[in-house]
Amino acid sequence: MSRRILIDTDAAADGIVGLVMALRDPSVDIAAVTTVAGKVSVEQATRNALTAIEYAARAKPPVYRGSSKPLYQDHVPFEKLAGKRVERFAG
Repeated sequence: MSRRILIDTDAAADGIVGLVMALRDPSVDIAAVTTVAGKVSVEQATRNALTAIEYAARAKPPVYRGSSKPLYQDHVPFEKLAGKRVERFAG
């Protein structure tokens, strides 16, 4: 018997690996995938999730685009954070 789950992800690299693993696991039934802004924008997260589902070549759960920003602060994409880290350690 399979477990029915919903996956909520920012669909960056780690989220995509988890999504593909779940899609290929016969004991998991993915009811839907929801995407949110995180390490990438919600638009990119949605594209990434759709691409991962195509890549996995298994079930085709619906993908729903969620929030483009956190509830209590501005969204800071990973590229901006990584750039600050790189600058800080470059000198």
